[in-house]
Amino acid sequence: MIDITLEGGFVTFYSSLIGAIASNVESVEVVDDMSVHLGTNVGVFLINVNQFTFNSIKFTNSTKAYTYITNN
Repeated sequence: MIDITLEGGFVTFYSSLIGAIASNVESVEVVDDMSVHLGTNVGVFLINVNQFTFNSIKFTNSTKAYTYITNN
């Protein structure tokens, strides 16, 4: 499981495709019940809540993850 660290609108995590990501969060969008698009200045990432945690918190659906991301 990959942990995404969110702090004050800034995100850091490791992408298997492009390596370390450290960027501002520019947008968040619910894709389906288990996925969100996380927009950064590096690109937009499809985040599946079954494969990622946010600040070590696991979410059961994308709506809960979206709410958490937009409030941090």
